[in-house]
Amino acid sequence: MKCDKLSGVFRNSDFRYKETIFIATGHLEVEIDTIMIQFGLSLDTMTLVDGRLVPSITTVDVDTDIDRWDIDIKIHGNIWSDFASAFEVFFVGSVVDAINDGIKSGLEVGIPTFANEFFTKTDGKTNLGFPNWVVDWETANKGLFTDTYLGLGVKGMFYDDLIGE
Repeated sequence: MKCDKLSGVFRNSDFRYKETIFIATGHLEVEIDTIMIQFGLSLDTMTLVDGRLVPSITTVDVDTDIDRWDIDIKIHGNIWSDFASAFEVFFVGSVVDAINDGIKSGLEVGIPTFANEFFTKTDGKTNLGFPNWVVDWETANKGLFTDTYLGLGVKGMFYDDLIGE
């Protein structure tokens, strides 16, 4: 998956930057018009406590690129913050690195954690949207994910939840 021209606004209401004895505190807002984010998904399986096999997801090949010349930084706060805003060109790199780290953490940890917790909570059972109709499912297949196809082979059974399997 790739997005070439993503824009973003990042805010920090508790900005703190220290250089020797000078401490700048306040609020920081960063606007970026050109962010490239690219990552892939790797499908696998995980075994639940009851032995069921359900899908699991990890992210691979995470890459970000932020155009350092396309960044608008606004700093508000104490007198040192106002003074520091005049020299923002010197710490743009630190801001870009922090944003890159946040994006990568969200993609490498956040997405897989959310998806895998979802699969774990289903316990291999999904309500079909009709009263009492459930699919009891599991998969031994890792699934296939390409640029044109997403497939997952499952074995399952439909049943009425009032009657049971």
